[in-house]
Amino acid sequence: LTVIGGLVFPLVRNGDLAGAVHRLGLTVLGVLYVGFVTPHIVLLRHGGPDGWRWVLFTVFVAMGSDSGGYFTGRAYGRRKLLPAVSPSKTVEGAAGAVAGAMLVAMLCRVIFFPRLAVEEALGLGGAISLLAQLGDLCESALKRAFGAKDSGWIIPGHGGILDRLDSLLFPMVFVYYYTAFPRG
Repeated sequence: LTVIGGLVFPLVRNGDLAGAVHRLGLTVLGVLYVGFVTPHIVLLRHGGPDGWRWVLFTVFVAMGSDSGGYFTGRAYGRRKLLPAVSPSKTVEGAAGAVAGAMLVAMLCRVIFFPRLAVEEALGLGGAISLLAQLGDLCESALKRAFGAKDSGWIIPGHGGILDRLDSLLFPMVFVYYYTAFPRG
């Protein structure tokens, strides 16, 4: 009943049907976004004897992506990536994010998975970076849709807790399925 009430409430509020459908869609999207994606972190962790290594690999590579994007964007960023969604993100920052993620993936390869092929580590780094950036852009779009300007200031240079989590959610799903199914 709580779920149904939570879904119906946006429909009856203010008598605005067009706005109500929009609010309902955002509510459902928010529930699916968090409810489907976050369990994959636990699934990845418990997916085998190397689960904890894959979680750390993903976290560190996503952080490398965020840091590479931040510092490259600050130093060289000129062209806006998606100004309507995230005005401070630049094309140059996005490229720096991929480079930073690939560099960290190579370091994590040495620490966690020495048998992982160099090409595989680089590919994972690039994929994790692209998904981390997509997650961050999705979070920014949701914040704009809900009218929330800032999700926090706790982690300087990395945004708030939501910013940190949202750059991890899509990569965790990807890495879970990457490790869950046989390759080669």
